Amino acid sequence: MDPLFSALGFPFLAAALFFALVEVACWRVRFLGDVAMLGSGGRMLPLDGLRGYLAFAVFYSHAAVHQHFWEKGEWVASTLPVLRDLGTLPVLLFFFLSGFLFWNQIQNYGDAFPLKAFFAARMRRILPAYYLSVAFVLFFSLGYGGFAMRDSFGKIAVDAAAWLAFGMPWMTFPAINQAIHGQVFNAAIAWTLYYEWTFYFSLPLLRWFRKGSRVLGMLAGLVVLYVGLRRFVLAEAVAQGTLGREANMVLGYLTYMATGFGVGILASYLKKTLPASDWYRSKTCATLALLSLAMAFIGFQTSNGPLTLLINRLWLLFFFFPVAMGNSLFGGLTSRGAQLLGKVSYSLYVLHGVVLFAAMGFVNSRWPVASLSNGAYWSIVFVVAMAVVVVSTLSYWFVERPFLKVKATSRPEVSPKAFPEEPRRRAGGQNR
Repeated sequence: MDPLFSALGFPFLAAALFFALVEVACWRVRFLGDVAMLGSGGRMLPLDGLRGYLAFAVFYSHAAVHQHFWEKGEWVASTLPVLRDLGTLPVLLFFFLSGFLFWNQIQNYGDAFPLKAFFAARMRRILPAYYLSVAFVLFFSLGYGGFAMRDSFGKIAVDAAAWLAFGMPWMTFPAINQAIHGQVFNAAIAWTLYYEWTFYFSLPLLRWFRKGSRVLGMLAGLVVLYVGLRRFVLAEAVAQGTLGREANMVLGYLTYMATGFGVGILASYLKKTLPASDWYRSKTCATLALLSLAMAFIGFQTSNGPLTLLINRLWLLFFFFPVAMGNSLFGGLTSRGAQLLGKVSYSLYVLHGVVLFAAMGFVNSRWPVASLSNGAYWSIVFVVAMAVVVVSTLSYWFVERPFLKVKATSRPEVSPKAFPEEPRRRAGGQNR
């Protein structure tokens, strides 16, 4: 069998079968259809669908990482660029989404932006499912030592508290009870939430730039600071891997503000300033958006500096902006399957690593992953993917939903045309 087909053909065949089965399930299983449609009235449906695809892409990338982990005992990115970038690129687009949605709210509310309500809503949205994920990390960490206390109760409590606090302030996620694979237990997703919260904490200051074209000056300043630090001031330390924790925190913040959240903010600004046009939702624009996404994937293979990285983000912006303007990409983002994955995307994101670790640990104990063919491994991943959807749906319904104010919709189906003008909505609405 051709090695390239074995490496990439099986994963993508399994993914195609997964999406087809999810779509069918949403039409045949009433509960799944109801979850997919819950609260869809007045929402930005293409963005919801995009979330679902992004969360699944991260799961798939981590499935490839798990294959290497159970074979070699090393938690490293896939050597196949496509599978590797299925983790990197979606995280950036998640940051785009956050920047876009919350800058929309800042522009809508102006000086009346309710900070207390915003942070309260963010806590209700993020903490429940994430804390469930951390609970599993704690359980696996204790189980790693046979449920024997390798550290004192006090140290275990302090280490667990660091996870509960999203690694603040230095993005530190210590091994609990000396479990050396601590971050593997939930696929090391917590670092992205660290940057989400640093972005939220920045908003009270950043909102001053909402008036007129100040935001363009702010974004330009972030880019200049990022390029200056990355290419000149800290270039040698980055190359040698000797960044101190303070420098690493500052550079990380500027990196994701300038090339992640900032791009979403730019998309929000463009949406408000550019003339409205049906062209953004046309098939021609959808084709160009998908071509831009392909260029971004190609660019990830050649990006080796801050300037090429910024150019790559522009390709991603050309993909993201039409979706933000309501383009469903030929209906792919507004199908029931996409809406279900979008609805449960946050639970999928924070819990997929837990399910992967438990499932692959069970498989490896009976049929060593190193002995499995690529086809057999990705067939198992397909089954695990369906389990992840079930777990994520249950988590959304029983863990997330009680903290969210979601109204059921009476509309019989999701339509690509269901993209109304964005309403003035309560601060801190659903993000991921």
